[in-house]
Amino acid sequence: MKQDGSPAFSLSIHFFANEDKIAKLSEEIASILNYQEPWVIAESERYITDDLREQWKCENQFKAISNEVSRQVTFNFPSAKLSQAATNTARDYLEDLKPDVSHSIIAWLTITDVD
Repeated sequence: MKQDGSPAFSLSIHFFANEDKIAKLSEEIASILNYQEPWVIAESERYITDDLREQWKCENQFKAISNEVSRQVTFNFPSAKLSQAATNTARDYLEDLKPDVSHSIIAWLTITDVD
């Protein structure tokens, strides 16, 4: 629920990657979603961080994770339909990403929350 009592529909994308890469990806996703509102970048919850760290280790066996961080980027939408469409678009975009040798493979997941 939003503070005004109306329902909130959000898309949260959790990243485990270099902080600059997370910021860049957030901007790119906002652009492809045509998202005009401010989005929120926050620390991911501990259990999600642990899951992403394990995924990272599997996909990046020879790269240290010391410079990698776990962040949650949240976009809010006025309807469940818009939120689900955004989730599908973001997921397609992320699945089509090519590995970046400077940052290696990025671990990520999407969660759609409907209140």
